[in-house]
Parts: sequence; C-alpha cells; structure tokens
Amino acid sequence: MPEGQVRDLNRMLDAAFFSGLLKSAVHSKCPTVEFHDIKLKQLNMEWVNKMLEEYGDFPAPEPVEPSAVLSEFDYIFVSSLTANASGFNPEEGDLLGQFTLHVQLVDQHHGGTVADGSATWSFTEDGIAGSRDMLQAVRALGESFVPIDGLLCDYERLPESAKAEPDKEKVGVGEEITIQLTDIFDCCNRTPQSWWRVFVEVEKGEIKNGEKVGDYSVFRVGGGAIDVEYQAPEACPGENKTETIWVYNICTMMEGTRDTPDIEIAKDKFEILCDMELEYDYWQVANIAGLHDESGYTGRVPFSVNYDDDPPSLEGEGEIEISGSGGGGDCQWIHQGVISVTISGHMEYDGSGEPILHIIDDTVFKWHTITGPDGCGGGQAFPITLPSIDLEFPLEDGHKIEWDFDMLGVTGESSVTLHVP
Repeated sequence: MPEGQVRDLNRMLDAAFFSGLLKSAVHSKCPTVEFHDIKLKQLNMEWVNKMLEEYGDFPAPEPVEPSAVLSEFDYIFVSSLTANASGFNPEEGDLLGQFTLHVQLVDQHHGGTVADGSATWSFTEDGIAGSRDMLQAVRALGESFVPIDGLLCDYERLPESAKAEPDKEKVGVGEEITIQLTDIFDCCNRTPQSWWRVFVEVEKGEIKNGEKVGDYSVFRVGGGAIDVEYQAPEACPGENKTETIWVYNICTMMEGTRDTPDIEIAKDKFEILCDMELEYDYWQVANIAGLHDESGYTGRVPFSVNYDDDPPSLEGEGEIEISGSGGGGDCQWIHQGVISVTISGHMEYDGSGEPILHIIDDTVFKWHTITGPDGCGGGQAFPITLPSIDLEFPLEDGHKIEWDFDMLGVTGESSVTLHVP
C-alpha cells in the first residue's frame, strides 16, 4: 500500500481485477492457460515445510524462496499502487486523492512484457463512492487483458507451419547434407519468438546437430530459419529407400517439465541412393569369306559413390559372361569367356544442381575361347571391340547410351544403361 494508506486494499483489488479475467473463456489448447495464486502457493509450500520439521523423520526442508515459487510460472502479473494524496479519512483508513494501479503481464523467463494497463480512481470523504469507483475501474482494467489466450498467442507467436528443404533430392548412403527449415511461421504468417523450440525427427538416417531429447533433435527458431545437418544411413535401407523428416512444435515454454512434441508442422521426403549399376549390352556379327560369327556379352556391374571425396568418386567392378556361336564350311563353334569390367570416375553437379556421373569403364578379357570339333576351335575369329569408354550420365534411372558400328565386315550394336535403385 502507498505510505499512509491504512486500509489494506489487496483483497478488493485482486477480486475486482480477476473477476472478469477468470470468467473469460479460454479456448486455447496450445498453450493451455491456467491461473494460480502465487501467494497461496508460497503459503502451501511453507505449510508443508512446517509439517516436515514437526515430524522430523524427513530431510530438513529447504527454505521457501519467492524466486523458487515464481520460477514455476511462465507469466506473472506485476502491479504497483500509487497515490497522490491530499488528506486522510480516519474512519475508512484511506488516503484522500487520486490512486493509480499499474499492472503488467510479464514473461518472466524471457524478459518481455505481454501487455500492461492502468486504472485510476479517487477517494473522497465519501468512502462508499470511492470504493465503488475503485472496483469499477479495476474490473475494467482486468477486462482489458481479455481474452488472455489471445494476448499470449499474439506475444508468443507459436510455430504452426514450416518447410523442410533438403539441399538434394537424392542422397547417397552415408552422405551428409543440409536440410534447411524455412518459412517458420505462426498462425498469422509471423516469425515466432526466437526462444521457441522445434523437434525434428528422421526415419532412417541421423541428425548430427541440435540438442538431443529422446529420439528428437531440438532447435531454437531463432530468426526463422534452421540448418539441420543430416547423414544418410551407412547401409542401403532395403526396398523402401524413401527418407522422411518430421518437424513438430511444442506448446510448453518452460523447459524440462515435458519435452515431448505436440503438433506436426512440416514433413518432407527424399530418396536414399544405394549402389548403382551399369548394364552392358554388346553384340557383333561378322560375315567374311564364307564365315558367319556372332558374339557378345550382356550383364550388370555394380558401383558405389564415395561422398567423402571431393568431388565424390565412383568405384566398382564385376564380370560379364561372353556368349555366341559361329561357323564356316564344315566347322561350327561356340564362344565362351568372361569380360572383366572396372568402373571409375566422379560425380559433379550442373548449373541447376542436378548430379552428373562421369564414368570411365575399362573392359578387358579375363578369358575367351572358341570351342568346336577338332580343327575348328582354339582361337578367336574376330575380336570383340573393347575400348575404354568415357561416359556421362545424368542421375536418372534407365538412362541409356547406345551406338552402332560397322568396320571390316563386322557390324554391331552396343549400349550402356544406368540403373538407379
């Protein structure tokens, strides 16, 4: 009370201020709004401490500090009452003159003021009229904070939508990329308060940054954009190679009380690239001096991408069987053998950010024989064309490079097809 004010107005001021506020419909579920009497809570804590001391079988209670009581609440009402006195009414115990009650709704954890207001009234020698004016003015002040959930939503700007944007649509096994969370907005397309947290979860890979809370990585909203460092799994995830990232908000400002997410505000998917394959299809036909011969090879060779290199390197090897047959005059034969294929090269990105594979494949005979009756085998009638080829593929499943050839009586078709799982 102001100096010289004898009558304690606290109970009347509290009742008048909260009369409309407590009755106001609070529809918000996120956050849920509850009212608590801090003074009553402190008295309850002191009573519990007193009981503990009397029984003596429990550890000595900690003293009840006002700061400990306040720390349990997100917001508190802070008020001050001043009087510009010109006299005193001894019967009522009131100062005569104008009174001003100033009230602030304060975010005590982040130092912000949600709303404030003032009410004024005067006490004259007619004490009844002064009390009536006080109650009306203070009740109107309390109603200026209605709806309180609307005030809190406008102040907090809870994250309710976002975009998750991986910097690549296809990510290799073990590769690290950045997933940027952007357009983090509240219900009215405003940037949320920087201290809000979002919870991020992925299905298959791992998030390398953020604070770990259970299965989630937690990030502050900050200025409305967040870089999430993601690493794909080291092993191919099997048939389902789609990775999913979820982003959730949390309704609880106070940390440590309940750290589980509430509402999904963003979701995105991208593909995990496992080992790829090159499919070779080569066939040649020779018609020379009464001889007819057909031979070739068809098969797939796997290769992987090493994303630790800069640029990412390609590496793979495999074997493909040779087949075919031929004959001339009284001789007939069949082709048997194995082609050894070594794949190397690198991956880079074009101007639009799409990956391009530069592949050098080196194919050599591991062995090759022509088998027929006596005197009709043991050598190769016509060599299979096996140059080292420099190929360029967009990262596109089924992309095929093919060519024909015709030289010295030997014609043929050759193709190499990229298979992206």
